[in-house]
Amino acid sequence: MKKELFAALLLAALLILSLINTHVIDGLCSGISENVRAAGEQAALGDFEGAGRSVSRALRLWHGAESYTMCVLRHTDLESIDSALYALLEAVSLESPSAVVAAEAALEHLAELSKMEGINPGSIF
Repeated sequence: MKKELFAALLLAALLILSLINTHVIDGLCSGISENVRAAGEQAALGDFEGAGRSVSRALRLWHGAESYTMCVLRHTDLESIDSALYALLEAVSLESPSAVVAAEAALEHLAELSKMEGINPGSIF
């Protein structure tokens, strides 16, 4: 009976930690996405200075969560978000019209990450 109780408690703990992880990753992706979306809108209006500030805020959020993300995310996911954010920063710094496309690409990466980290029946069974 003790083994079954221990197994049930362990499964409950894993489920709770998974829900917490999903909440943290969703919040992180949401905060970064808001800044990336703002950067794309500002770049579309030609406000590259404002877009640069928005991208910088997004990068600060991303790197501020590094100690957590390095533990729970795959390195390929980390690299894809990093690459997308720095591609956006580069396009904004060069005042390139491709900044809007780079912002859309970064948003897609963030949405995919949030979706992958979510809990669904396929990830449980």
